[in-house]
Amino acid sequence: MMLERKMIFPNFYELLASEKWSVRLGAMVVMEEIIERDRKLAGQCVEPLWEKLPHLNGQVQGDVVYILGEAGTRDFIPRLEAFLSDSIDEGWIQKSD
Repeated sequence: MMLERKMIFPNFYELLASEKWSVRLGAMVVMEEIIERDRKLAGQCVEPLWEKLPHLNGQVQGDVVYILGEAGTRDFIPRLEAFLSDSIDEGWIQKSD
């Protein structure tokens, strides 16, 4: 329906950010389909998800970062890099040796 209407439904962001793995996984599958079929539409999710990112737990953040990386443009990469760098500095993500 979102593809047909060319819009991301507002409540869909809550599903992508859900702490329930099965709910989030289902939303991620839908989002991957949107990314594959309509990159411009997928790009609509970037800012709303970015705003949610700091308020999510680590596991959910990882999944949202994945979606942001897939749905965003090259211009978005520095923002993701900065977020991930800050997350490592604050100990949220363990740095691999």
